[in-house]
Formats: sequence, C-alpha cells, structure tokens
Amino acid sequence: MPVLRSSKGQQSIEEAFSRDTRTPLTAKRTHPTSSTSSSRTSRSKQAKPKKNKEASEPPKPLPDNEVIEIASDSEDDCTLANAMVIYNLRKEIAHLKDEKVKQKRDLEKYKQNFLKGKLTVDASQVEEILNCEICTGRMWSPYLLSDCGHCFCQTCLQDWFRTVLNKFVAEHPNVDPTHPDWRWQLQPLLLNNPGLLATFPAFNAFNAPRPQYSCPTCRNIITTRPVEVYTLKALVRILASAAGDKSPQKDRNSKKALTTPWDQFFPPSIGRA
Repeated sequence: MPVLRSSKGQQSIEEAFSRDTRTPLTAKRTHPTSSTSSSRTSRSKQAKPKKNKEASEPPKPLPDNEVIEIASDSEDDCTLANAMVIYNLRKEIAHLKDEKVKQKRDLEKYKQNFLKGKLTVDASQVEEILNCEICTGRMWSPYLLSDCGHCFCQTCLQDWFRTVLNKFVAEHPNVDPTHPDWRWQLQPLLLNNPGLLATFPAFNAFNAPRPQYSCPTCRNIITTRPVEVYTLKALVRILASAAGDKSPQKDRNSKKALTTPWDQFFPPSIGRA
C-alpha cells in the first residue's frame, strides 16, 4: 500500500517547489535588462568613430550637369525707378525679338525669289512710269525728247507736232516746212561775212521761219528729233507679257513714205547733229 503523507508535509513540499520555480523566472527577467543596456553602450561607442570618419572625408565633387542656384534679395531693394527701367528693357527685348523673326521671314522670302530668278514687283507703281502722259496708255513705242528728257509714245508725239505744223502752214502758206534746213551749214559763213545777206538776196530764204515744237509737259522748245528708247520699249513688253497683255504688231506691208516718222516735222539739217 502507498505511504500516506500528512498535509503538513505536503505543504512544505509545495513551498519548496514554488521557490525553485520562481528563482529561475526572476533571473530570466533581470538578465535581458542587463544585456540590453550593455548592447546600447557598445553601439554608442561604435557610432562615435563613424561620425568622425565621415567628417574627415573630403567633399565629393558635383556632377557637370549640377546647377547651383544663388538666391539674391536685391530685387526686394529695387526702387520704383529701377523697376520701370527693367520693365522697359524687357519690353524692348521682346520688340527686338519680334523684329528679328520678321526680318528672318522676309529674308527667307527674298531668298526664295532670288533662287527662282523672279522678282516680285508692284505693277501699279511701275505702270505710272511706263504709261504715256498724254494718252495714259502703254508706251509700246517710247520716244525721248532729248531737249528736256520727257518721254512719250510715238503716236501722241506725232499728233502733238502735227497740230503745231498745221497751224504754222495756215499762218505761212508760202513757206515749205519740209525744205532742208541749210542754215546750220551756212551759219559760220554768214557770221564771218554779214555782207553776204545784202549781196545775195537768195540767202534770205534761209532765214524763213520754222515751226516751233514744244514739249507737251514742260513746254520747252524742241529743236531735235525724238529718239526711240529701246530699253524702255523692251521693259514695257516684258511687264505687259507678265500681265497677260499682247503688244501691237506693226503692219509690214504698209508703205513708208518717209524714212523716219519725224521727217515732216524735222527736215534733214546739213551740218547739224
């Protein structure tokens, strides 16, 4: 049979067991605290040399693409006058930029026209120069009056001179205006020998009156024949062709009674240019 123990002995056994079990628990709880504090102390000791090491290292160079911005508070100190100057300068810069863009655009346009071999011309501005002042039409056959420099078309000049010639013939019916003018050849002789006019009455015929033609614009007296301007004639045809106009064609079958269109107004003068 099993041995029975008293309740007093059993209580003593339980107390002993409880002391054995509490002691290890207390030791286990206090041990981590001491280890934690020691580990923190060791870490702090190891961290200090690391800071000193970082401080002793030289600074690393900045990369090439790194931009350092330096802030300035000078704008806060600007007066109102300085602010207006800055505003005007910025406005002028913006205007210059616009002008540069415009000039670049015009330069490109002129470059393209130059490469094409064509030049853009305002027809209205050139038309005033190439048109006749009398009929306001194109000068297909322009003639220049060398005495004054004005230029007209052939038909208008002939009509203008013909009016003067018809009036002269009506006033001097006995004078032939188409007779060759010998005065320019005999003028040096008559000036050196004025008595010849009295000795030979026939010389008086050389002093016969002549019709006086004038310029339709400036009324200057015209003493020489009009001269055809071939360069202006070619220019008129070029511009007319560009505008879609056709130049009139002369009748090749028509018979010319005169060698030039001005023989009836300016007869040949011997000894005169």
